[in-house]
Amino acid sequence: MQLPTIHKLRAFFTGNISCARKSNALAGWTRVELSNEDYAALTSEYYAPYIDSLIDSRDAEGKLRRHNNIYDEAVQMRRKVGREFEAASGDTKIKFTVVSLNLYFMHSATLWDVEVEATGDFTYEQVALLCTMMRQLPHSTACPAWRQFIEGEIVELTTDGQLTVMGDKIKTAIWVEVDSMDNDLLFLLGTLNPYHSEEYKQQILARNVIAPFTSYRLLTLTDSLVMMSAVGGPSSLMHVQIHEIYRYIYLHCIYQKMVLFGANIEFRTSDKHRDMSRQCEEIRRHERYYSFEKISYTFLPQMIYDAIESAISIASERRQLYVSIRADADNRSRRRSTRLSAMLAILTVFTMCSVLFDTGSMLHDIFDISTTIVQYIIYALAALILLIIATFIYLYWRTR
Repeated sequence: MQLPTIHKLRAFFTGNISCARKSNALAGWTRVELSNEDYAALTSEYYAPYIDSLIDSRDAEGKLRRHNNIYDEAVQMRRKVGREFEAASGDTKIKFTVVSLNLYFMHSATLWDVEVEATGDFTYEQVALLCTMMRQLPHSTACPAWRQFIEGEIVELTTDGQLTVMGDKIKTAIWVEVDSMDNDLLFLLGTLNPYHSEEYKQQILARNVIAPFTSYRLLTLTDSLVMMSAVGGPSSLMHVQIHEIYRYIYLHCIYQKMVLFGANIEFRTSDKHRDMSRQCEEIRRHERYYSFEKISYTFLPQMIYDAIESAISIASERRQLYVSIRADADNRSRRRSTRLSAMLAILTVFTMCSVLFDTGSMLHDIFDISTTIVQYIIYALAALILLIIATFIYLYWRTR
């Protein structure tokens, strides 16, 4: 199978970490903010709350434009690198440049990504080596210097030494410029699996490919986003969009997936008697500020957003989480009802004791019955009442 030559590539490899530092305590990192002109241009095409959830910007008075109050610090921090590395495995080698490192301090998680570029004539095997090395960090041995670099720059910021908290693979967003559009290459770059069946390939291509232009295609998968443009096509436009637009769409979807997946795990593994009301409130805040049905006034960004959401199963995670939240609410309601029933039972016992005492006093006064007989009557009635209460409690617990 003859695949087209790849002339340019730019990629972003993304993970999520447990960060030990605040954004304002990062030496050598720069806060990323949109200019007024860029913000006006973006919000003419995208919903302002969506842009505000990903990038900081300031108004004419210097105040942050934020449609929520859940941030305490910068949303994005960047560190420029400009360092070249070489990855090698057998006879396959590729040189690449690390352009920058980025940290995203979202409400419920901290994400990071590394921006990589390479220019030249590359085969699929070379690009696959680069992507495989990135996605298998820190276990890859293709470039020890690169592994040491990442460990020094990202791992040292974490509390647990992990480059990704959920899952074992780094997420990939990659843009390539090729001689001619080719679905086989698009599929291979997305799956990194040369040993696929034809049926599997056709299924993936039919379900996950977006082709808005003859010279531009996208493949959206669970762990990767591949953007391909042809030489002579709208490469300059795509170059800008992969930097400032589509990368953030992918990042936003990854963040939603991580938060919803983590919440589902917490609900499934928590003790059934644990109060999850705080977690439910956190989810409500996340859904209010990050869950968007629509993000754009134009068709293409919205189409890409919907495709990525579908590929990484955000809707199914959200449905399962809502089921868990309803189950937790029902469980808390039952526990409140049980506590209330117990309190009423205790009050009933005290009330019946008072009634028995008053009844005994009345019998003694009216019929002049001896105190001993009255006591026996009271003891018998008390035992009967306690037996009835115990029977009701037993039947209640059996029906739970």
